[in-house]
Amino acid sequence: LACSSPSLSLMSSSSSSSSSKQKKAKKKPQPSVGFKDIWSLVEDDNKASSSVSASDSSTGADGGEEKKSQQNPSGASSDDEESNVVFVGMQGSGRSSLIHSYLYKDQRGGGASAGKGGKGGRNAIRPTISLEYKYTRTSVGLSVNSTLTHFWETPGGKGGAQFMDIAVPSGLVEHTMVVIVLDLSKPDECVDALVFWLKSVKQLLRDKKIAQPSAKPNAKGRRPATNSLAPLQVLVLGNKYDAFETQDAECQKVMARTLRSICIGYGASLLYVSRKHRAELQQLRSILSKHSLRRPWLTKKTPKQLEHTRALFVPYGLDTVQGIGMPAGSRGGGEHNAIQEWVREHRKFFPPAASAAASAEKKRGGDSAALELEPEPMIDAAVAQKREEIKRLARESALKQKLSKQ
Repeated sequence: LACSSPSLSLMSSSSSSSSSKQKKAKKKPQPSVGFKDIWSLVEDDNKASSSVSASDSSTGADGGEEKKSQQNPSGASSDDEESNVVFVGMQGSGRSSLIHSYLYKDQRGGGASAGKGGKGGRNAIRPTISLEYKYTRTSVGLSVNSTLTHFWETPGGKGGAQFMDIAVPSGLVEHTMVVIVLDLSKPDECVDALVFWLKSVKQLLRDKKIAQPSAKPNAKGRRPATNSLAPLQVLVLGNKYDAFETQDAECQKVMARTLRSICIGYGASLLYVSRKHRAELQQLRSILSKHSLRRPWLTKKTPKQLEHTRALFVPYGLDTVQGIGMPAGSRGGGEHNAIQEWVREHRKFFPPAASAAASAEKKRGGDSAALELEPEPMIDAAVAQKREEIKRLARESALKQKLSKQ
């Protein structure tokens, strides 16, 4: 290697100074043939790993690694722990905005036109028209192991229930959190929507034949909810609380106690959130982060907020039917009776409104009898004339049949 060096071939042997330099150069340790710098080592390591992965995929073509990569779009490896979060709820309740604020906390959420230049960026919030999927990888400190969290969002309204079977795989039921988002700016629709989604989750567990917890009290004396949704975790979010907090104090009380009683019956937690209330949004972020890392977020030290004139935070197990009480003038009873009484009280304060959204929901459900059309005199006259012609033709046809038989 020393002889092939261009710097040594240009040296003159007649010069004493150059010969002394050549001796000093000879004394320097020359790299051996097997010497490699750090970049060469990295390159060789990458080549080795690519060759190993290629051999693995070729040997497992009939059902090995290649199938795993097709089944999991996020590319989860066997070493990754997985968690699952499914957002469901009312149409226009803000599910997409809540997911966006958690996944892209450094960006400000916006409408469908958010993004660069107002034309919609890559992470802009758009209306959800089908099942949407995102994922994150979470690790703690310098840990090599990470947790893969799947985020699903179903379309708004009752039609989104058909996608829950896809979003909640049987293998991840124990590590799945279902987030039911209500729109508190439409208080007359919240209770019906909440009951619908809770029953849909209950039916999903039945369809998947997931074992339900025993009705007997555990070692701590705590009895599971009557319609417990375990092992799923259910979090009910009352979104747009800033539009509801201006309501009368008695209306807020009825709404809070109705939602609390329903959540007790199904074993769900309740949280009010709003874009203008950062403390509650931070609480939601903490819950989702701990769930993503498979860490329990519900402990004895978890704070609760039961005052109806403020944003509620009622973790499951930290509320009781006795603490809620019964509406004035109602008879006492157990958990089921308390739910019924508060639902009746809620309908007194928030009677169902014939809004455009409700009419559209009935139309999508196929309730044609509920459609109210404006009268059209010319069209109605044409329809009546056509019906008379049909009746006349039917009479003539019947007369011809009688004459032919004679």
